[in-house]
Amino acid sequence: MHIRKSAPIWFTIFITHLCFFICAQNTSTINLRKYTPENGLSNVNVHQILQDKYGYMYIATQGGLDRFDGKNYIHFRKTADEKHKILGTDIRSMVEDTLNNILWVLPGENGFSCISTKTGTVIKNIPIPTTNENDWYNALAIYNKKLLIGSFSDIKIYDIKKNSFEKSVSFTSNKLISDYQINSFE
Repeated sequence: MHIRKSAPIWFTIFITHLCFFICAQNTSTINLRKYTPENGLSNVNVHQILQDKYGYMYIATQGGLDRFDGKNYIHFRKTADEKHKILGTDIRSMVEDTLNNILWVLPGENGFSCISTKTGTVIKNIPIPTTNENDWYNALAIYNKKLLIGSFSDIKIYDIKKNSFEKSVSFTSNKLISDYQINSFE
């Protein structure tokens, strides 16, 4: 009969304490702060968050766009004063043009807005020509100095340099594509 000896009790206690000490050293505390409409956020329904090259946080919500510097908010809304007035309320998408210090903002309805990331003011609001007033715009991207604006029925192309719409690619002619909507260009 062969009897197997176990490790001495002091060795087991040593290994247990060593593991506890090593694991305890790897813990860290993360402090999170919750932002709500009570402390400045436009709406709790957030679609997108973007940090610009200057460090400002832009929060696209169902109640408007918020620019946050870590302490204070600037609100961009349909009903705001002229320097913060944008064309819609429910912000669906935004994209930063870092070369021109511009944030392009796309509400679901009406058009899109161009905001200076340097000054935090609206430069211009651009209505989107539409053939379907029930169509909502959901996606925005920059490609070759053009804005691509996606909706339920098409993609509109806006030439930033010429300040005009170029063309539109419709999905209605293709049954396979028309059953879907553009939610993102990523």
